[in-house]
Amino acid sequence: MPAGLVRIGGILAFVMILICLFLGFLVAVMAFGGLSGRSGALNDVRSMLVLMYVVCLPIVAFVLWTTKALFDASGYRGAGPPVAVLIFLLVINLIHILDSGYHPTVMDMWEMGLVTFYGVLSEVCPPLAVLSWMWLSVRAVGFGMRSRSRLWQVTGCIYLIGMALLAAAMVSMSLGDNLKPIELVTYAVPVLLVGWICHGIGLILGARRLDRARSQAPAPHVSTAT
Repeated sequence: MPAGLVRIGGILAFVMILICLFLGFLVAVMAFGGLSGRSGALNDVRSMLVLMYVVCLPIVAFVLWTTKALFDASGYRGAGPPVAVLIFLLVINLIHILDSGYHPTVMDMWEMGLVTFYGVLSEVCPPLAVLSWMWLSVRAVGFGMRSRSRLWQVTGCIYLIGMALLAAAMVSMSLGDNLKPIELVTYAVPVLLVGWICHGIGLILGARRLDRARSQAPAPHVSTAT
């Protein structure tokens, strides 16, 4: 992959932050309207959250793809499987988000005798996506150790902390606790935001390193023998 595409991936990581801040501000305004009793405000909030996911999904997929390309170009082949699995799960989660309704837990579905394939997907895919991102985080740490990049090591460690908080929130929610998950997510979001910023910087610096390595590579020998 050209270094320019890797650089674009890093730039898009920051563009996504701006998009999320803007849409997040609109969500906050709509949520305030819902608390004020304005009819239809909650539906507007849900629609805006769906829009945020739809807009951010291709950006996240491109950033992950360029991350794999950077790792591969640097001789580290460990990012392919987690990136492929993570993108697949993020797309599957989009189906659940578009459907929107409440889905009972797998245990509740079993007790009601209403276990469905889609219902299981809606419950299983989110935690699998979190685990896949943790898998990619471990690969990022490995890449940082191999390339002697502390930035990528820090990025992987920050992601691991943030995803561990999300995993704990999911476990708490599955146990029926409705307050602890909110607190854990509140901690996880800024941690993951810092990790995403480091991720974007890592891609931009990695693209620069690729450019430098290719410019210093010896030109191929062209024989003039006839």
